[in-house]
Amino acid sequence: GITTAIVSLTKAEAVAQGRALAALTVDRPVTADDLARALGMPVASLSAALTGLELKGLVRRHPGGAWTRALG
Repeated sequence: GITTAIVSLTKAEAVAQGRALAALTVDRPVTADDLARALGMPVASLSAALTGLELKGLVRRHPGGAWTRALG
């Protein structure tokens, strides 16, 4: 059969994803280091949040490690 895995986020992970998404724009790529510094978050936490958002199709990773919101 087909197994469906449901991944639930902790509250901290959900908050980190929300903060990252709110801080990104579609037209100005920003690195995880710069975004983490601006948000006062550890880079590791922010990187995990960005990866989760990327898997959901909400953000895009660009060459050089920069990130933007995904269009649409």
